[in-house]
Amino acid sequence: MKRNAQIILVSISILFSLVQAIFFGEYHFLDITECLVATLIAWIVGWQYDKLRLFAKERKKSEQNYKKLIEWLPKPVIIHQDSIILFVNKAAEKMIAAHNKNELIGRSIYDFLIFDSNNNIKEIRKGLQKNVATSSIVVRLKRLDGKIIFFEVTSELSQYEGKEIILSIGKDVTDDKKQTDSLLLKSEKLALVGQMED
Repeated sequence: MKRNAQIILVSISILFSLVQAIFFGEYHFLDITECLVATLIAWIVGWQYDKLRLFAKERKKSEQNYKKLIEWLPKPVIIHQDSIILFVNKAAEKMIAAHNKNELIGRSIYDFLIFDSNNNIKEIRKGLQKNVATSSIVVRLKRLDGKIIFFEVTSELSQYEGKEIILSIGKDVTDDKKQTDSLLLKSEKLALVGQMED
């Protein structure tokens, strides 16, 4: 921890006491006591200021490391506040078919959500209002290229750049959904065939 503030404030205190002694020509015991108290206060204030600067520097470094971690996660991460997208990682850019982050940042998440009877958006909102992470919910999204995908998402309240935000992380389950629908269709057909044979 650098002690710049301590050194500066203690130096100012000592310098002030020396100037006072030189200009007024007298220096009494009370003046020495005042000088020591002022120097001690300057040392403590400087120490606290240096400590605060160190914590601020460490916090900024921690935030930068956190951003790097989120940026390179293989799953799409979307950070939004009041439905406005503040941050997306590379996987989210790719999932939404964006060429860069600027195509997504500042836009509403509702520009991409497709509302229908199967969407559980209200469930996500209720969970977040209770300050509880939502379980995985599958929603339909419209990509920038117009393609519709299924996105399994989990959301949680968090902090980002000093603001309360919603952190949503998930994965594209379009292929899984198609495969499940195909298997359901086949099982329904087999059930119909079985009923016809009876």
